[in-house]
Amino acid sequence: RLEAAEARLQALYQKQGRGRAFSSSQERDAWVTKEVGQLEGTLAQESARAKELADSAHERNEQLNTLAQAIGDREAEVRTAEGAAASSERRLAEVRLERDRLQNRRKEVWRSETEIGARVGALQAELRKRKAQLDNATARDISRGLAGLERVVAEHGVAGVHGRLVDLIDCAVPLSTA
Repeated sequence: RLEAAEARLQALYQKQGRGRAFSSSQERDAWVTKEVGQLEGTLAQESARAKELADSAHERNEQLNTLAQAIGDREAEVRTAEGAAASSERRLAEVRLERDRLQNRRKEVWRSETEIGARVGALQAELRKRKAQLDNATARDISRGLAGLERVVAEHGVAGVHGRLVDLIDCAVPLSTA
């Protein structure tokens, strides 16, 4: 309140002082006109500046709106990418589970194959052992004949014959006693 009173008092002193500064009313009117012109010039400059600032503010607001829209679009793209990433991660987990299941199955098949291979090897060893025993138990000529027969069958791809041996032999009736 004190400051307002002092400001009013100062304005009155200036007004009183201006009255003594001019010798005539025309001089005073010229000075007032000059002051009005200066103030109008200042007002025009400030108006132009205010318009420029308003235009600049409008442009900035448009830029902000454009950037806000771009941010919204990017956020939507990020959400879409996050959804795709989550979907890919789920699919990756499923594929890994399937891979693990298939690897376990493959290991089981390998174990089974190894066991079968071991059994085949043992049976082949047993077959060789039995053939050696048969060769030792039969006469040398018969063994050579059987070996030759096996070789001829293997070389010429002779198919086996099914049925009784007696049905395969043709001979004259007086000679067939068995």
